Amino acid sequence: MQKHPNALIKWLPYVAPIALFLILSYLENSGGPAFYPSFYTAKIVLLTVLLWLARGLYPDLKRNSKGVITGILLGPVLVAAWIAIDHFTPHFKILGGRSSFDPFTTIADQRLCWMFIVIRVFGITAIAPLIEELFYRAFLLRLVTRPDNFIEVPLGQYDLTAFIAVVVIMASAHPEYLAAAVFSAVMNILLFRTKNLWATIAAHASTNFFLAVYVLYFHAWKYW
Repeated sequence: MQKHPNALIKWLPYVAPIALFLILSYLENSGGPAFYPSFYTAKIVLLTVLLWLARGLYPDLKRNSKGVITGILLGPVLVAAWIAIDHFTPHFKILGGRSSFDPFTTIADQRLCWMFIVIRVFGITAIAPLIEELFYRAFLLRLVTRPDNFIEVPLGQYDLTAFIAVVVIMASAHPEYLAAAVFSAVMNILLFRTKNLWATIAAHASTNFFLAVYVLYFHAWKYW
């Protein structure tokens, strides 16, 4: 099997956004609740600019509508599954936690409060799904399948080892690990069925949007 040393360079567009996302997410709680809205806003602006500038580096994002409607319709189902599974799943400190930020009790100005909510919803429905699907489905699934040159692996090619590895890694990155494992498995299957990354991005975005609706309606800030 011929190795391609330059293939490592092609990791960067997939790894850099999620690495920056994770670093900034870790830091955003360092200044306390008063610091969080401005830092989160800066994070989303920075990541939006980064993704826009790098948009030409992702051949996986060619326009394709296959499975997108299915992905959108999966959103409410996956939210219900996430909440139900998490209700019976013990949490472990080693997996961290969420900010549980309540904007209504922290931001006194109602206009600023709703501006932040719009930015927060945009972040979890547009930016996070794009970054995570590029990393987990477009990059990691293929990297585990063929470590020497992942870009030669067709998008959506099935490999059991890669399937399990991505489910485990994505689960370990979320406090709601069991719900995340189920979610990741569904995203993998959706990609294998459609061969279209936009289908999983749509499903991820729809899930996060309906989760945001749930959080705002029931004030379930533990998911934010």
